[in-house]
Amino acid sequence: MKIQSIFKTTLAVALLSTTVLATSCDKENDASQLELQQAQAATPYTITGQWGSPFNPTGWTKVYVNFATASQSTSSTSTHQVAFERQVNGNIAAGSGYQLRYIAKAIDNVSAADWSSATAAASIGSGIWYNYDTSTNDYEAVDPLTVIVATSTGTPVYAVKLVRFDNIQQTGSGSSLQVKADPVIEYKAL
Repeated sequence: MKIQSIFKTTLAVALLSTTVLATSCDKENDASQLELQQAQAATPYTITGQWGSPFNPTGWTKVYVNFATASQSTSSTSTHQVAFERQVNGNIAAGSGYQLRYIAKAIDNVSAADWSSATAAASIGSGIWYNYDTSTNDYEAVDPLTVIVATSTGTPVYAVKLVRFDNIQQTGSGSSLQVKADPVIEYKAL
């Protein structure tokens, strides 16, 4: 009885070893698996929106964002690739030495190769990147839409997607009305 048990155990171990060896020695690389392994997940990030008047949308304080360090500042001298500007800091504009294009594609599916087929724009905002619903006073991100940030020579470096606006507030009324919101984005290096 003991010999039969040892034989069954030895046979099971040998069969398992052969199965593992056969699957691990496959020399062919599945291209889709390699692409999946190379894909980078988008990082969520909240822009701290500034107060401003909807009667003067261009007067909104800009928020400059550096994706390399995940930092933001209201100082134009800080290192940045993009600035969030205009009403509720909802527009994205290229920083000095960078350019923007946008494409109707989910951020997870965007790659540097999409740069050539994307639409060029100096600033992307209301009517393209988000819509404002006057009946509900709600700002809604357009989905799918991804902004591609490239160097001045056209080398794509980041993909950015507007997810939503949080912390929407207002104070005052009439010509004294002040509004703010915090754009929530996702970004990834390309």
